[in-house]
Amino acid sequence: MIKFKVLMFSVFFANSVFAAEFGKTTMGGFGCPKVEVAQIGLGNNVLPLKIDIEKPGEQDLARVACNLRVPVKLKKDEMLKIVSGGADYKVEFDKGGSASVSLYAGFGGKKETTSQASIVESNSSTIHIPKNESGCGKDVMLRINFDASISGKFKSSFKAQNLKFEIKTIKCN
Repeated sequence: MIKFKVLMFSVFFANSVFAAEFGKTTMGGFGCPKVEVAQIGLGNNVLPLKIDIEKPGEQDLARVACNLRVPVKLKKDEMLKIVSGGADYKVEFDKGGSASVSLYAGFGGKKETTSQASIVESNSSTIHIPKNESGCGKDVMLRINFDASISGKFKSSFKAQNLKFEIKTIKCN
């Protein structure tokens, strides 16, 4: 009987060491496609985001902004860490133009980090999510923003898909 109690305590303790609770994921912005957002959580996450900006020649600027928000409750001795991530994109210009893309990751109220790229020729690349950590033991709002724009007098296009990111909990010191 004593062995059973010790075993049950060990299983309960092991499962509650890192018990970050992720709330409902919401997504907004302008020009952002409506996607079914699965629950975001620890480990690897893939947001099936497909951004497709087509700018005709007579329009000077086309822009899309997508904002992901997830409330997270943390235990007093844990914090969240964005370990890695990014999105693949492709830009095409007919005769010239420019594009910019930025990817922000943060926890609202904590130092914010953004990756940015300015693009002046047709190419394909990846923009990476910057690594970031939340405060220790405080409930946070996980925020990931994706912003892309293309400008110029000629026909241009910008395509991006599958925003990927990995989140871990770590013990506070």
